[in-house]
Amino acid sequence: MKRHYFNSLREFYADTANTVGSENYREKEAYDRASWVGLSRASALENKFSYPVGVEKLNKFADFAVTKDERVKYWSSDDGFEIDIDRMLEDMDFLLSTRKIRKLPKTADIYINVSENCDVGYQAMLCKSYAAIKIADKLETLGVRCAIYACAAIAIRTMDGNIGDTIYVEVAVKQHADTLNLGALCTAISPWMLRRWMFLFITGHYFDVGRSIGSAIRLPSDIKGIVIDHGMCLDQITANKFIESIKM
Repeated sequence: MKRHYFNSLREFYADTANTVGSENYREKEAYDRASWVGLSRASALENKFSYPVGVEKLNKFADFAVTKDERVKYWSSDDGFEIDIDRMLEDMDFLLSTRKIRKLPKTADIYINVSENCDVGYQAMLCKSYAAIKIADKLETLGVRCAIYACAAIAIRTMDGNIGDTIYVEVAVKQHADTLNLGALCTAISPWMLRRWMFLFITGHYFDVGRSIGSAIRLPSDIKGIVIDHGMCLDQITANKFIESIKM
């Protein structure tokens, strides 16, 4: 599997635009079928870094407020020792340490596969965004800094109809130190991220590519982190179940 990594949406778009490409690339660049891509060509260009309409749609989901999980224990300089009176009266060690140990990791990585079947719509992809945002919001409330990556895993179909290279493209939408940008997530986890931008990337870098581009596949098994893969979290019910399943 060939792998490509980008530290930001800006870096990914710049690489895609600077690729000389083939005739197939030029056809895809001019392609304008909003009903399938998800946005018109003009709207996709306008919303490369944020999609305000998606943020508005997120408001129809459950409340994003997160309550701190009191079961997670942290060390505090105010913690010290407690006295066990019964042990003290029996002339035993009676000082009990109440110092707490932080159980959670300092950082976490969330990977979202934007490669989906050809019939997936924006509402389904918004459920993926919702799951990623809820998980990141919860973890960062607990002090775990999260990075979020929009990923594509595709088995490329060649001009003769056979499967050629399998590729993995990873674009950082949020680094650990960044604040959570809902607009960026709403445009990066979308049908047009695959059907416009990823397809342009593929046709620009790989020249023996058929018109159907390829097939969506699952992310590489060696990815370590929280993975929202192909076919996962495409409705709010399964998204909420996945959110609840995350234990750190």
